[in-house]
Amino acid sequence: MRNIYHRLALRGATDLKIWFGLMALCASPAVAQTDPYQPTRDVEIPEIPGYVYCWGDEFDKDGAVDRSLWAFEIGMKRGNEAQCYTDRLDNAYVEGGQLVIVGKKERWLNPNYDPSSGDWRKNTHYASYTSASIYGKDVRHFLFGRVEVRARITPGNGYFPAIWTCGYNRNWPANGEIDIMEHYWLSSGKEVLTANFAVSKCDPNDIYATNWNSTFTPLTYWTDKDPDWIKKYHVWRMDWDEETITLYLDGEKRNSIKIREFRNGDGAIAFYNPQYMWLNLALKDFGHGIDEEQHFEVDYFRLYQRSKDTEAPTAVNGLHVTEVGDTWAEVEWNPAMDNVGVFRYDVYLDGMGSTKYQGSTTTNAFTVKGLKPGTRYQLAVRALDKAGNYSPYNIRLTPVANGGVTFVTKAEWSALHVPADIYTDILLPTAMADGTPVTWHSSDETVMTATGLTTLPATPQQITLTAHCDGQQDRTFNVTVHPRNVAQCLTLYYPFEAEDASESGQGDMQVMAAAGAGEGKLNWHAATATLIGKGSIDGTLNLTKNTATGFNTNGYLMLPQGLLDQMRSFTVTARIKPKTVTKLQRLFDFGSGCQNSIFGRIDKLAIGEKYKGATTQLVKASKQLSANREYLVAFTFDAASHTAKVYVDGEEVANGTFAQEPWELAAYAVNVRNYIGRTQWWDTSSASDNADFCGTIDDLRLYSIALNADELQDIDAIMTGIGSEELKMRNEKLKVKNEEWLDLSGRHITRPSRRGIYIINHKKWMH
Repeated sequence: MRNIYHRLALRGATDLKIWFGLMALCASPAVAQTDPYQPTRDVEIPEIPGYVYCWGDEFDKDGAVDRSLWAFEIGMKRGNEAQCYTDRLDNAYVEGGQLVIVGKKERWLNPNYDPSSGDWRKNTHYASYTSASIYGKDVRHFLFGRVEVRARITPGNGYFPAIWTCGYNRNWPANGEIDIMEHYWLSSGKEVLTANFAVSKCDPNDIYATNWNSTFTPLTYWTDKDPDWIKKYHVWRMDWDEETITLYLDGEKRNSIKIREFRNGDGAIAFYNPQYMWLNLALKDFGHGIDEEQHFEVDYFRLYQRSKDTEAPTAVNGLHVTEVGDTWAEVEWNPAMDNVGVFRYDVYLDGMGSTKYQGSTTTNAFTVKGLKPGTRYQLAVRALDKAGNYSPYNIRLTPVANGGVTFVTKAEWSALHVPADIYTDILLPTAMADGTPVTWHSSDETVMTATGLTTLPATPQQITLTAHCDGQQDRTFNVTVHPRNVAQCLTLYYPFEAEDASESGQGDMQVMAAAGAGEGKLNWHAATATLIGKGSIDGTLNLTKNTATGFNTNGYLMLPQGLLDQMRSFTVTARIKPKTVTKLQRLFDFGSGCQNSIFGRIDKLAIGEKYKGATTQLVKASKQLSANREYLVAFTFDAASHTAKVYVDGEEVANGTFAQEPWELAAYAVNVRNYIGRTQWWDTSSASDNADFCGTIDDLRLYSIALNADELQDIDAIMTGIGSEELKMRNEKLKVKNEEWLDLSGRHITRPSRRGIYIINHKKWMH
């Protein structure tokens, strides 16, 4: 340029117009001449009619790759290629106005090495080459527009560079792949440049089965026209709109597809997915070996779109389920707002990412398919605008804000159960297991409330309970609420006969219950308890060998887990004979641990409750027990009034209130420790202030109702269903010697092997 100025100055003023014209030509970015053998540098990015430049990388700052725009692949990735990708400067750096990716022959430890893996990408210990691959995923992605990449390839043996894009929200190849440029060797020995499109066949037997639309152009097509073609930089271009994608090299069309026609096998339009940019140099032996060092030089990457849009759509809200079937659910939401318009909505199930993607829609409604009956799901929806910007998302268990919602399947809703015959308070669920609210209506609140609390009538009453859950048809339950019938509320009964115990095979004893777990009682499925430690079953639960500090060897009974799960009102009764009365011994202690339990205390007689580690609530008795004396003790709780009471031999000795019902303790923490004769504090630092029960326990009963004093006086008759006066009369007529057995009609029998109710020494026993 200095020589041009000098010559014009010599020719005089008449040539000034020519000089100014040349200056204008050199200064205009639209017509600036570029040296085909050099990368551009410090050049103003040209305007393109109908497009706006949005972002890119001119690679003008020497040093490391700009990590605000690009991320690196690390390790061995695809196609049994020879290289291990790294993020070091030796393999990728910016210098002289261009990105230089270097493939090098060197022994390199695979950072993902796992000799036990069956995947070559992991079980290859050392790679023989290194290189680099950079991409814009999670940094920049786009939808529609024009991509221009100016680059120079330097073909050699094993040389496999690529300029390509990949879809954002599905796994390959269903996400769509666009190879703007690839260079490699065909099996025929031809060196080619390709322009490719790929989508998935959606073959259930091969997730990587791919449909390709490819153009293979021999490298000689270009070098025959220009012997210096290899030495020069060239512009690879992609034009992408809602109808077509066309690929160019130096302005010459190389391949094109109709987007709606080149679909995935499942019908999804792959190239309506946002894409992100890749630049990489792979190395692969195509039958000619691999050169020791190779270079791929990229001058710039530029993205143009119809409008510059960096504003994301608003978050989806109002997401709700309109209908749910066994394997599908229909959902709707409020339309999102966007400055250039929402292009579509993407739906995800149980998380975000390609494996969670369910599909897309241009409306604000979608049918999720392929659900499993009885399974709870979580849903999220994101809006996508026409520039590829996604709305914010935040998966939460809420049907309104942040684009998250949960729902239950029709099969789960159908499994909701209410007993047909009701004899006590029942637990009506206020939510499904995933948090979806359930509301109830009772046809007669004076008999049974919408919360399941009962006022037992004098005669059987028919009522209707109606359950409502969003997205489901209301369910109705016609039930009968019966008069008070304590025998129907017996949940568990352990008489502790010797034959009720057997070896468990694990060093402990299994103890069978004699009754309980029928319809209308707790949702009980197993009544077998486990005797642990040095206790015994000898007609009682004999725990007389227990000591105050011998927690590792003391005997105790563990009732099955889940005892509290649906418990509302309850009564625990037992005949006990304490050997010692000291250190806050427990008759029972049900819950999940010392911070969350409900218990009956023998020493300093009381019923107590501890919830979520808060201060223990205690209802203390006015009466204290003595050692070596037999008592009938009872601990009761009434859910309607939240009243807790303690009885001794039918006499009320304590009365107070608790804040929580037993099921609430189980809702907070899983009910896994239901002890008889054991304290929840045994394995804590407070063990020294608490003790296991020492003595005998007999006729342990659990009821799903709060018994009163009169019922406790007649508890044996209540259990058998025989009136107390009739039982008393029968017992007065019986004169029985030790170990003599009678049936309930008074006939002498030998000791039976069959279960039933018998009378021994004027007392009724269940055998």
